[in-house]
Amino acid sequence: MVMETFPETAPTSVGNFWLAAGLAPDPADDPEADVPDASWPPESRVGGLCRVEDGLIEVDVPGELTPGTRVTVHDGESRIRPRTEVQDFTVHGNLPVKPWAVSLLDCHTIRRQGNALSPLAGGDHTHQVVRALWAVTGAYVTSATRYTGVSVSVEGLEEWAISDALEQTLATGPADTTTISWTSPETREVPFTAFHQTATLACESRAQFGGADVHGGWIRATERLALTGLTGWTLDEAVSNYVIPIQSLMTQLLGRVAHVSRLAVEADGRWLQVYGPHVDHKPAEEAATGSTASLLLDSRGLSLEHVARWCSLTADLSPVVQVVAAAVSREFVTMETEALTMVTTAEALDRRLNRGERLFESETLDEARESLEAASIEPALRERLISSLGYMHEASMPQRVLRLADSVARAAPDCVGRANRWKRAVVSIRNGGAHGLEASGADDLRAGLPDAYYVTRSLRWALRVRLLQLCGVDDATINEALADSNEYRRDRVMWTANVPTVFGPS
Repeated sequence: MVMETFPETAPTSVGNFWLAAGLAPDPADDPEADVPDASWPPESRVGGLCRVEDGLIEVDVPGELTPGTRVTVHDGESRIRPRTEVQDFTVHGNLPVKPWAVSLLDCHTIRRQGNALSPLAGGDHTHQVVRALWAVTGAYVTSATRYTGVSVSVEGLEEWAISDALEQTLATGPADTTTISWTSPETREVPFTAFHQTATLACESRAQFGGADVHGGWIRATERLALTGLTGWTLDEAVSNYVIPIQSLMTQLLGRVAHVSRLAVEADGRWLQVYGPHVDHKPAEEAATGSTASLLLDSRGLSLEHVARWCSLTADLSPVVQVVAAAVSREFVTMETEALTMVTTAEALDRRLNRGERLFESETLDEARESLEAASIEPALRERLISSLGYMHEASMPQRVLRLADSVARAAPDCVGRANRWKRAVVSIRNGGAHGLEASGADDLRAGLPDAYYVTRSLRWALRVRLLQLCGVDDATINEALADSNEYRRDRVMWTANVPTVFGPS
């Protein structure tokens, strides 16, 4: 009999649950407590049912993990009042199935039922349902626990790694035979120095072997990106510094959302499985199936060193990388929303790449301000002109977009077409969306949504290309990848045919 594993093969399990030590009530919440200095919560454990399924993490107990009411006695009268619900607490659980221990982090109560006289009647007349943000299995941890390693498996990783560990041999002759073999490949490692770390990033290949039967046998190969040797990250830091960047990178390469299928953290030399946001756990056989979509780049064009650099880039340019990933994932409901978001993101990217840039020195602007103050012009106009000097040192939106176009043109000239016209097209989308201004001039886009749709598509690609450039991928590699991309060729045909004034031949 195969032992069940929570929540991999058994998404629900009974168990005993209790509050993690160190959770104390806020005196401001309970100024009239019977015993203000009493220890709380009680150490007693409550039996209940835990469920980790369909993105929900809940524990249901016939009783209370946190008190819902408080009783005060005054002049012989007992008063029962509801308490303010405790937020962001940790629940520990002991389970009868592997891995035996579970920690539910960032919990809050979603439902509580009970008899109003329960605190006075004695016995257990209450019911509480608690929902958690995270579940960590295999140990008792809290939100403050720091981990020395984090590993992630994400959709598309097997295609990116192009491991040759799995091999099939066919032998013909009097008796045709076939052999499937697995040779553990050498782990690829690179230094990881982002976020002041001296850690190691490794791409690790793993295999699971199935027993042979009348139908044959099987070997399931998977990949994971493991980051070890950290000084100590909380779970939130591990997700923001590592998991989200890796997911966004694979999303850029896949051309659609890349689901994280496994997440684990290392504490005291043990790897603990994590469930919660950004993690879409699947059965092992489904997670290992892999994607049928071709990647924009694999590890031959975007190496493990580039992956390490991407994590630092994501933090430096935030939220640019995340917004572009959202666009690639088709998260924007309407074209107008994506169009305005993309042009704003292009401006934000240029600002982050040119921090501290000043087109004019402060002394020059001070001289201009003095000249305006002494000028014999309409006072209201003078005030407007003086006010405009406050941002005159910054590059304009057209200048920022043109810089993006010039950089992208080195790797994908057909993505931006005629740079000056592409610049005006992008700026007109921004002015129309942000300021309600209509395009004008022979070289500007015609009014209407269709043209804006195609220009926005090209801008999305331009931002994807620019991020790969900033990650260190050379222009020739990007150009070859785009030439092989069905998605890019399809979009290029559309914007060239529909907006020839920008993308057509000169």
